[in-house]
Amino acid sequence: MDSPPPDPRFYALRSALLDGDLSLADELIRSDPASLEARDGVGETVLHWLAVEDERELVEWLRSRGAQVDPRTHFGNTPLGEAASLGYLELCAYLVAHGADTRAKNHLGSTPLAQAATSDQLEVVMYLLKQVAGGEDLSSYFGPYDLELHVTPDSAVAGVLREAGLSVGDTA
Repeated sequence: MDSPPPDPRFYALRSALLDGDLSLADELIRSDPASLEARDGVGETVLHWLAVEDERELVEWLRSRGAQVDPRTHFGNTPLGEAASLGYLELCAYLVAHGADTRAKNHLGSTPLAQAATSDQLEVVMYLLKQVAGGEDLSSYFGPYDLELHVTPDSAVAGVLREAGLSVGDTA
């Protein structure tokens, strides 16, 4: 399946924000609100791209102007999943507080919790585990190979996941 071509509005808005020209960014959004959902070549919106760069203040600014908190890339990744995999705890907390879906799965079946775990982001794993409803099956947050192949069995993350009731790195 072919992806749509990158949208020039994505680059115009991103450039205005990165240049610190909030007046121009505001004008771009006011004149064309759909620019908030314009995408680059991998399907990121500007909010998504800023989340990957840990630009929380600009993420907040875009959200205050109507940007969606859970856009998905062509690979199914959300800003929360990307921020979780990069260990951006404060940004993860902000996104969750503003409605980010902690259960959103990418095309590999991995949720933000799995993305944090497979990237060895202990603080984010601990935070996201607190967002899970008591008694919920934690295995549903992980893709088919996340726990067996992508979490280091002797890591602190693996220990926390085992304490939460998951089998990590067990090949038997």
